[in-house]
Amino acid sequence: MPTPYSRIDARLRQVTSSGDATVSVWLGGIDGRERWSHDAHAPHYAASTMKLPLVIAAFRRVARGELDPAQPVAVTPTFASVLDGSPFSLDPDDDQDPETWAMVGGTCPLGELADRAITRSSNIATNLLVDVVGLAEVAEVLALTGCSAATVVGRGIEDARAREAGITNTVTAADLGQLMAAVARRDPALGGAAVLGPVEELLSRQEHVDQVPAGLPAGTPT
Repeated sequence: MPTPYSRIDARLRQVTSSGDATVSVWLGGIDGRERWSHDAHAPHYAASTMKLPLVIAAFRRVARGELDPAQPVAVTPTFASVLDGSPFSLDPDDDQDPETWAMVGGTCPLGELADRAITRSSNIATNLLVDVVGLAEVAEVLALTGCSAATVVGRGIEDARAREAGITNTVTAADLGQLMAAVARRDPALGGAAVLGPVEELLSRQEHVDQVPAGLPAGTPT
């Protein structure tokens, strides 16, 4: 029997049948219940989507009193690989946050780094947050959200030695959907409104709106 999504499902299969790409879609409500999906459990490289559970982890530590949004964080482009501690550096030409790069050698408040990691999709701010917040905290966020084993944040951005050793960041559409739904409903398991309210506020100020938001009907809140 046809469903409300039969036409889009058929169109998506038509578009993807002639290529090698895997396209994954998960559609559901803020209750986390799936309405429709397409290859939603296939793993993909996480790219900047790993910044969302990272920032949630940061706000969880703030809510527990372990971190302070005002605390200064030393700004450096050089980080230690999670594989063996060897140094690697980010390239400002591969980033989109010149303001944080201008702070190299100085400090930036933790809360501002969280802001830039989301609103500017800043790579340098993200890696600085990874060092302060810790990957174990990010893993806890994924576990509490009910993400599958296919969704992993195992390293910072551009940690080439870790990547070559198979340590990477992967995600599924289904798990990302669960994470976004948890933010929208202020899931108590993640800290409720005290944690997820600020996270959603950052998401609402995302400055790169020429891709997914550009395809939404006019007036759709983002």
